[in-house]
Amino acid sequence: MVKPTIGGGKQTLILATAMVIIGGVIWGGTFTLAKLITESGVHPFGLALLTSLTGAAFLLPYSVIRHGGVPLARDYVQVYFIAGIVGTALPSSVLFYVAAQMPAGILAIIVSLVPLMSYALALLFGVERLEALRVAGTGLGFAAVLMILIPDTSLPDPSMALWAMLALIAPLSYSVENIYIAIRRPPKSNPFVLLGGMMGVASLILLPLVWVNDAWVPFDVLIALPLWWIPTLSLINIVGYVLFLELIVMTGPLFAAQMGYAVTISGVLWGIVIFGEAHSAWVWAALAVMFAGIAMVHPSKERPSPP
Repeated sequence: MVKPTIGGGKQTLILATAMVIIGGVIWGGTFTLAKLITESGVHPFGLALLTSLTGAAFLLPYSVIRHGGVPLARDYVQVYFIAGIVGTALPSSVLFYVAAQMPAGILAIIVSLVPLMSYALALLFGVERLEALRVAGTGLGFAAVLMILIPDTSLPDPSMALWAMLALIAPLSYSVENIYIAIRRPPKSNPFVLLGGMMGVASLILLPLVWVNDAWVPFDVLIALPLWWIPTLSLINIVGYVLFLELIVMTGPLFAAQMGYAVTISGVLWGIVIFGEAHSAWVWAALAVMFAGIAMVHPSKERPSPP
């Protein structure tokens, strides 16, 4: 059974587009802010735990006060765990780890693979139909990644290619979450409640990882940071995720993934403004090819109903 992706007509489409732009612009600041924090001596795993704990500390009490608690029915718990792992704990750890090793703008371009990977996974799970134009667009997206990885003059340092390959885990992980939530999100579930559960689970997953790697954030390092950095990073994640979760319900997973456009542009611009990043012709060409690929993987007009 299928339902129209964008119901409610022109007003809903305008609202969804505004959410894509706003969410993308603020979420694009994640790469630059994470780079600032990790370069200041905060371990990536410790930062991932701090942001998850901060989000959970805000969202879980909010869920109790405003929505009567956090649902613990089986379908909710499954979403908390699976989405908490593939949508928060894993990609956050990877992104924060890689952020200190390569330009924020290039990291933003790599993460823009989300809509293309989402389409590939949607085909695999029968959420989307096979269409030649979309397949070609997906191919362009991966060609863009090769344009970054292969030429010796593409990256500031050729050794960054290994970090760029590691960074690919993040868009793949987000894409898995994208499709999973589109299919398994409990009907009428509140996005703040879902996100609180996801961040709570992510914190539990990250805690032993931080313990084993002795990745705790030293107090002297923490108090030396500008006070707004980590809370702002957590707030960005909360706002971006809530908008993203709502977009999946309003428009379907493929349209929601178009937030990658704004995330990428914002991430590149923040990197230029804050770090003075200058990219090679290969990187700018890759960005153009990536956007062409995303444009070809256009929003679906249909999406599956939850089973």
